Order: sequence, then structure tokens, then C-alpha cells
Amino acid sequence: MYFSLIQYLMVKYSHAELFIGSEKGVRSEKVKNARVITEGAMLLAVYTILLLVCLYIPFINIITTMFLVLPFLLYSAKHPFKYSFVFFIASLVVSALIGTVFFLPFSIILGTIGIVMGYSVKIKKSKFIIYVASSLTFLIELLIGYMVSIKFFHVNFLQYTIKSIRNSFEQSAELLKVKGLAQADQVTSQLHTVLSLFQTMFPSLLVISSFLFVGLFIIINFPLARRFGVKVPKWEPFHKIQLPKSVLWYYLIIMILSLLVNPKSGSYFAMALLNLAFIFQVLMLIQGFSLIYYFGYILKWSKGILSLITVIAFVFSPFMFIILVLGIIDLGMDIRSKLRG
Repeated sequence: MYFSLIQYLMVKYSHAELFIGSEKGVRSEKVKNARVITEGAMLLAVYTILLLVCLYIPFINIITTMFLVLPFLLYSAKHPFKYSFVFFIASLVVSALIGTVFFLPFSIILGTIGIVMGYSVKIKKSKFIIYVASSLTFLIELLIGYMVSIKFFHVNFLQYTIKSIRNSFEQSAELLKVKGLAQADQVTSQLHTVLSLFQTMFPSLLVISSFLFVGLFIIINFPLARRFGVKVPKWEPFHKIQLPKSVLWYYLIIMILSLLVNPKSGSYFAMALLNLAFIFQVLMLIQGFSLIYYFGYILKWSKGILSLITVIAFVFSPFMFIILVLGIIDLGMDIRSKLRG
């Protein structure tokens, strides 16, 4: 089934592009197309097996999901984009046949991430660029899926989650009141504060989740792709990471707006400022940690010392603030060039 499906789509798509010339050239092109079709059919079969495990075997499906991008990564890293597109369409057909139509968004997200990774590997982009491009792809698809679910299916996953958590905790608070415990009202008040903050920071949580999940995809699938003959790039040393100076200006503009405008709490503008400030603070922290690792690289510190500094910074918030300031100063004054001197 998989071979015939891939063969039909590939031949249909590429028939007009067969090399017209000598008999040898035609034969060579046919052999190449046969190899492309065969490899596509094999990878589609692997994708189908992984998909069946994800759908019907509990517990293991959580782990198997992380490998679903691998067939797309392998195929798009070795073949032109037009063939990857056909492979992607074939995978959606298989997903609809094995699962349901409602499973298609899941397949679309994982398939596009795999294709972005594979195509970026094919055109020899750095691992950091692949990571950022794949994460942004994941984020955009999550946002589109969220808006489509609200607009066409009238399902708001955020509101549904908040409502479920609130109902659960309110029932727990009622039990505390029945038992005569005075902390019931305090627990309810804290719950409402946490849920309000969660709703406000939802965009930032989506961004962080996208980068975390794509990071896991890369950590798990890139070593496997390397074993299958795909020359995936390696991470550059962390101390070489340096953000563009424009990031600092964006961060300063957001901080100034937060101090001067003072938007109404709960408004869309206030939510936007809060989320943007959080995201840019994370970027400043990355820049600050990168500077510390660069300083350690110059002084030839061991990895144990650098790891200890990182743990201390996450445990004690004042150290995190110092690293944030170091990141801002490094972007503004280019401390690294002075360290090199």
C-alpha cells in the first residue's frame, strides 16, 4: 500500500520532469526516481508503525511521539523539496486512514517540523538556525491551531483548562471549609491569582513550550539521523552565542513603555507588554550566561565550575539579576572584545 501510494504520487508529480535526451540519461533518471520512491515508501512505513504505536499503545506512545519527525527529517535532508512535499501529503493520507481526520493537525505539525529541519540540514544551515526556525514553525502552527479551534469549533482550550482547574480547587476549598480549616479562603484567593497570571502569561508559555519541545526533537532525532548517513550540524559552543544588538533596543523600548504608559491591568496591551518583557528578559539571560561561559573559556574553567555557577544562579534570584544585567551590558558595550584584548 505504501509503495503504491508513494509511487503514484511521485510519478504523477515528477513525470513531466523526466530527463529527455539519450537513452542512458533516461535510464539514469528512472533509476534515481525508483530509488526516491522506494526510500519514500520505506520511511512512510516506518512513520505508519510509529503512528500506530502512538495511537494504540499507552505509556509508550509518549516516547514514540518524539520520533515521528524522524522520517520527514531523513527524507527532506536527502531529496529535493518537491519530493518532501509529496511525502508529506502521503503521510497525511495515511494518518487520516489509520487515525481520524481530527488527528491530522497533529500530523501536520510534526511533519512540517521534520521537513523544516531536514531542508535546513540539506542547505547546510547551522544547528542554532535550525533550532530557531523549527521552534518558530511549531509556535506559528500552535497559534493557528488555537485560533482555528476557537473560530470554527468554538473550543477554547485555555479557558477550558482554567475552568477545570478552578472547579477542582474550589471543590477542595469547600472540603476544607466543611472540615473547619481557616486556610480555605486563602487557598482560593491564591488560586485565582495563579490562574490569572497563567492566563496572562499564556503567550510566553507557548513560546517556551515550542522551544523546549523542538529542543527535545533535536536532541533525540539528530543523533539517529547521523547514524542514517545524514550530516546534521553540531552545536556551536555556548560561549559563542551572541544575540543581535537590536534585541537590546527592543528590550529597552518595552521597558520604557511599561514604565511610562502604565496600561490597565488585564488589557491586551498590558498582556502584550508583560509577555514581551518576559521573553526579552529570557534572551538577556541567555546573553549573560553566554558571557560568563566565554569568560570561563578564556580562563579555562572546568565544566564543573560553570555548571555550579549556573545552578547557583537558578537557586538564588539575586545572582540571576546580576546575569541579566551582564547580558544587557554585553550587548550594549561588547565586553567580549575587551576580554579578547
